[in-house]
Amino acid sequence: MARLPHSGPGRRTTVAHAPPDAPGPFSLADPARVRTVLGGAGFTEILLEPHSEAVCFGQDAADAERFVLGLHGWMLDGLDAEGRRRAVDGLRTTLTAHESDDGVLYASAAWIIRATRP
Repeated sequence: MARLPHSGPGRRTTVAHAPPDAPGPFSLADPARVRTVLGGAGFTEILLEPHSEAVCFGQDAADAERFVLGLHGWMLDGLDAEGRRRAVDGLRTTLTAHESDDGVLYASAAWIIRATRP
């Protein structure tokens, strides 16, 4: 079974700097890791079923930018003015690239996990 794909406006930065076993939104993307964690907690008969769904970040790129920066703007703390400008410009570029008639959409994926705890 493959790893779940990573998507979303912050994907490149988050995934590029996080070790595979680090806590966070992508820490359970690898099914082997999921089985190890759950098995270590005493679960058996661990079944993973992939599920994908589009996630809407806003009605348009400007709306999505407000949403993303409202949640994750703290990640720009410590950047100088030029670094902040480059980061926000990059965000705008990816948000604009994902605009559609239905809003700013990104693919998402999750595991539906079933397990037994004897």
